[in-house]
Order: sequence, then C-alpha cells, then structure tokens
Amino acid sequence: MRTPKKCYELYEILKNRIRDGILPPGTLLPRETELAGEFGVARDTLRAALREVEAEGLIRRVRGQGTFVAELDKPLTVTYLLPCADYALSSGISSYRTHSEMIFGLMQDAVKFNCKIEAVPLTADNNPDHINWKLLDSLNSDSRVIVVGSWFRAIFPLLLERRCRVGIILHDAEKTLEQLDGWQVWRMNSRGRIGLLADYLRGRGCRRIGRTRLADGPAFALEGISDIPCGGDIASIRQAVAGTHFEGLILDNAIISGIDLVCGIQRNLGLSEETEVVLADRNCFDEAVIRSCVSTFFPYQETARRMLSAIVSGRYVPCCEIINPQIQGKSI
Repeated sequence: MRTPKKCYELYEILKNRIRDGILPPGTLLPRETELAGEFGVARDTLRAALREVEAEGLIRRVRGQGTFVAELDKPLTVTYLLPCADYALSSGISSYRTHSEMIFGLMQDAVKFNCKIEAVPLTADNNPDHINWKLLDSLNSDSRVIVVGSWFRAIFPLLLERRCRVGIILHDAEKTLEQLDGWQVWRMNSRGRIGLLADYLRGRGCRRIGRTRLADGPAFALEGISDIPCGGDIASIRQAVAGTHFEGLILDNAIISGIDLVCGIQRNLGLSEETEVVLADRNCFDEAVIRSCVSTFFPYQETARRMLSAIVSGRYVPCCEIINPQIQGKSI
C-alpha cells in the first residue's frame, strides 16, 4: 500500500460508483491487475481498498468466479449450522432448548435486519467424520455463519480460508484448535452460574454447600463449595451425596438421567426435604423439576438477537463477548 490516504481515496471512489449505480448490482469487477492499472495504484493498495468496500457489504467474492457488486436490497442470508437434522431432539432436552431458543431469537429479528435464516445440518448421524462438505461450497467472504460449540472445529479451517463472517458460542472451559481472533466469539460464563447459586443459598442460610458435576467436567474451585464429581445419572449422584448432610446442593451435571418425576428432586437424591437443591442449568431438566427449584440459565434468545445484530449490521467487527447467566425460580 502506498499510503493509507491513497487507499481511502480509492475506497471512496469504488463506494460512490456502486452507490450511484455506475457499477450496478451483479457487475463482475475487472481483475485486480486491471483495476490497479486503471487507478494507478499497487495491488496491495487496491486489495486494502476492496477489503474496506467488502466490509460494508457492497461487493462479494464468489469462489472461482470473481468479485461482484452486491445486491444492496437483497436480503442477507445467515446460516445457522447444526451437526445433524435431528440434533436438537437426539441429543436430549438441553440441546433441544438451546437450539430452539437460538433459532427463535434469530427469527424474531430477521425482518428487522432484512435477512433470512437458514439452518444447515452437516451430517446424517452427528459424526464429525461424516461431514457433507458439499453443503459448505456456497460459503464465501460475504457469508454470515452462526455456530454453537466446538463440535464444528473440523470446518474451522475452511471458514477461516473463505473469510466467512462467523459468530460462535463457546463455554468458557471449551478449547479450540485454531486462533479465532478474526471471529465474533461469545463465551458462556459457566463459573458465574455457580457463584449466583452459591450467593442465593447463603442468603437462605445454607452454610454447608456442595456442587455435583460430571467426573470429567470442569472443576471450579470456589471457596466454601464442596466439589462432588460423579456420574450423569440419579443413582450415581445419590451415591456421591449419601451421608454428606449438605444444607444446600448445586446440581451441575450436563445431563441427568433417571429422574422420577413423581418424586421431588430431594427424594430422587435421597436427601432430606430441608436440603435446598438448586439447578445450575435449567435446560437439563423437565419443566416439572424446573418449576419446583431455583435455577440459572443462559438467555439464548436474547443472545441470538445480539449475535444477529453484530454479524449483519454495518462493518463486521471481530469481538469477544461474555454471555452471563441469569437466575430464576419461585423463591427469587
């Protein structure tokens, strides 16, 4: 690039030609060498100017075809990726609620931002080794893509290579193989759930507090909270808390199976009715259990709307945002 000023001047010329209709929608721009020669600039200067024009959504690059003037009034497409078509159902109630709320939140604001939402399942069986890569052929630097979780890490290199505009939700303990500094990364503050519930239990007079978690899950060292690694079923949790005499118990297992909905959660766990039991993630439980307990949750609908605004409004700006949990329950 000769100078930032030269790059900016070229960006203004190209932008105005598009806005004034001199370069109408669908026009294929000349090759970079031709454009650079027309304006008397180096190719690096031209490329920098084109990146600025692209960032405003005025042009789009199509793999193997070239760079086109964008349809300014054409609705943007936001692609929401799923591991497989029935992932929300086959992976249990937690995934069902998460993805249902995400898609609902996106749909709520789709008209507001003049965009359409498409959900694309990548496999037939939820196996990352069986990704149908052809479903990703249309993605390019103008594509807006939203994903939840690092299940999709196998496609990260492709999304980075295509320079897609990506919004991704990750747990704060989730690690990824690639550096995602150029993406909009939304981190779920999982540790914050435990702090919220611990403060609630202390406010209820509980002094001896335990927290169950899956044995291979993250262990948060929080002062005054006893860590209880166990299995993901009621029988394992019941065995782990037997004889502990906790006044308050935080259930933080990712998915809990074997709950008898006829009984209260205390009876399921073999605890006295005086033991205060709270849920670290309401998405893991049936509505009957949720209504009887205090719980925390992540506001997926609100997060989806915020992500949509960030990924389609004006210039795409990489960021790292925190999704904080909220607390609910009849006693709050």
